[in-house]
Amino acid sequence: MNTKNFLLFILFLPIGNLWADGEHLPNYELDDLVVQSSPLLFDETNSTQSFNVIQKTALSDLSSTTIAQTLANQAGISQTFYGPNANRPIIRGLGGFRVSVLENGLRAFDLSSTSADHAVSVDPILINRIEVLKGSSALLYGSNAIGGVVNVFNNTIPNPYLSKSFDNKISVRYCSVDEGWQRGGILFHQLGNFIFQINGSSLSTENYDVPDFIPVDSHGHDDHDDDDGEDGHDDHDDDDGEDGHDDHDGDNGAVLVKNSVDNTQSSTQTSGVGGSYLYDDGYVGVSYSTYDSTYGVPNHESSIVAIQRDKTSIQGFHQFDDGYFDNVNYAMTFGDYSHSESSGSDDHDGHDDHDNDDGEDGHDDDGEDGHDDDDGEDGHDDDDGHDDHHHAVFLYDGIDSRFIFSRKTDASLLALSVNYTNYDMKIDGDESYLSANDHGNNSVPESTNPRIENDSSESFGIGLLQKQNISSNLTINGGIRYDISNRDYDALSRDGLGNVNIDRDDSSVNGSIGFVFSTNDSTSLSGNFHYSERIPETSELYSSGAHHATEAFEIGNSSLENEESIGIEISIRNKRGNFGQKLSAYYNNYDNFIYQNSSGENTVGDGETFIIRNYDGSEARIYGLEYEYKYQLGDRSYIKGFADLISTKDTTNDRVLPRIPPWRFGIGYYYNNKDFRFNLNSIHNKSSRALSSNESKTGEFTILNARLGFVLNEENSSEIYIKAKNITDELGFSHTSFLKNAAPLPGRSFELGMNYKF
Repeated sequence: MNTKNFLLFILFLPIGNLWADGEHLPNYELDDLVVQSSPLLFDETNSTQSFNVIQKTALSDLSSTTIAQTLANQAGISQTFYGPNANRPIIRGLGGFRVSVLENGLRAFDLSSTSADHAVSVDPILINRIEVLKGSSALLYGSNAIGGVVNVFNNTIPNPYLSKSFDNKISVRYCSVDEGWQRGGILFHQLGNFIFQINGSSLSTENYDVPDFIPVDSHGHDDHDDDDGEDGHDDHDDDDGEDGHDDHDGDNGAVLVKNSVDNTQSSTQTSGVGGSYLYDDGYVGVSYSTYDSTYGVPNHESSIVAIQRDKTSIQGFHQFDDGYFDNVNYAMTFGDYSHSESSGSDDHDGHDDHDNDDGEDGHDDDGEDGHDDDDGEDGHDDDDGHDDHHHAVFLYDGIDSRFIFSRKTDASLLALSVNYTNYDMKIDGDESYLSANDHGNNSVPESTNPRIENDSSESFGIGLLQKQNISSNLTINGGIRYDISNRDYDALSRDGLGNVNIDRDDSSVNGSIGFVFSTNDSTSLSGNFHYSERIPETSELYSSGAHHATEAFEIGNSSLENEESIGIEISIRNKRGNFGQKLSAYYNNYDNFIYQNSSGENTVGDGETFIIRNYDGSEARIYGLEYEYKYQLGDRSYIKGFADLISTKDTTNDRVLPRIPPWRFGIGYYYNNKDFRFNLNSIHNKSSRALSSNESKTGEFTILNARLGFVLNEENSSEIYIKAKNITDELGFSHTSFLKNAAPLPGRSFELGMNYKF
């Protein structure tokens, strides 16, 4: 029996207990998972839609250097994997502008949704809880949550209504696959009704290791030349492969086989302070944080992205003595964000990824790689460590705010949500795909889009949600939200000779209604119907230029209208004795589904080749299944597993949608006692079944992981741990990635760390 069949056998073995007599099985009480991201405070017993809550030991088991990697093995959730640094969650095949990544309920204040090479600016080491809302259960968060929400919680503003105590935390970890060191912590101090915190962290990694593979760039070409390496890569190493490549050299320039991925180093530092004041009717708090990160992108350009973000947040809760509403939750964030993108293989933290003497890094130093050698033999400016050619700076600042008024009675819970957002965004430099000049070659149609110099946006949203208990067996909930958006664009005509400033007003409506019906103590049926709209984003409307970090020439469509979706989800939950399971089925029908589609054509500009990607609006369908179970073996051990499947169709063009995750299934064994915790888990990823236009097939693979933690303090989960990831050193590629053939998933790695709380 091979590994795949064995996993299938183990996955479905517990289903035989579905009809077991619950009276003769032991019952194990689990903590209630109340969803804090919704003012309706639903849990598994009254939720009409699917969600994930990860906290405590589960979060320690899964924690990684990015939010997406932490969540990637949850049912229905995958990751973009634009290398190990720029990762974003994908929920049921949807990502980008359709999935909001929030920090304590407000936007993280970055531009990660605008492009796959942009990182999420959230510090994973400070997180104590992650909630994922799928589909229209994210109604509260408006147009940009049509696919779902990932809400991360930390105590940067101490919330005494959510935490009874605040543990100081110190964390450190080392990972062998990228020689990565991560250190950080948060310290609290209380003076009367005041609670203060200070936090900081640092992360540094090198290029990560992978099983041997032959890289293929995003244009579908092998990263070598069979004649003499005139593509700029030196296909052999004169010494012994000390550059990290296993180079098979033949008489005619043999295939370059790599065992690490170039330009994936990173360096990140964060810091912050905050505090709260607790009074009789509530609390109010404020925090300030900084986030600085520099990382490489494993594309043909060897792009370097440098992020700087400052954020100030206010958060509070107040109970009213009288009036219609019982209380109000409020939060406000002021953000100032910038990031620069430049080409070159020099990183910004002092690591030189090439050798100027003899090109042992695999690059030919005679300029044949297309870089300008005027300022340095390797094509980089030796004055500042990187070349400003193809340089761009993204600037983004503004405010995000929300107020949630709640009223609770014996049979119902009502919430009124009010949101206000205001921001400015612009892209300076030659690489601005919003304001770039045309490359002047005939392979790209002359663009009619104006050159966007600045985007000023103001939006207002109001939503009403209600949960009503009809009987002891039936609960109904639903809501409606209305958003209006005004965007003022400072723009030039495509020839740059005149102003064509644009004032665009848009609105969207989102609504849902659902029910939960409990047939008995162990089984419940839930359903949810929704209508959702999403307003097109600026890049979807007005892009017209080369985006070097994604190696694409992006062309927007200014005639795009609101994306509309009608969908339904049905879930069945069953818990008998020691066995609990859940099956969910969902179906979404889209009108004007907006996505980037590769045209199959390439264009050349500034000595580079770009894939032409057009933003299209099509009629589409997305539907799928998710199955999860947990089987308690005893007081200390259990197994749990999942399987998920997503199918799509672009009905306008009669093709599947691109970069949709293939179906997966997983199984894990978990054992906990007062001295140590152990788990062994595996996930099998099937090969891509159907391909969109100009997509390549992704093979199946299985990843096996293990973790052993030695408990230092059972009460607060302090521990020293060791992880082994991808134990069998399996070569795997992420079908959701634009760079899948150039950046495989990490190979075998060992991680040693400590989480100490006091």
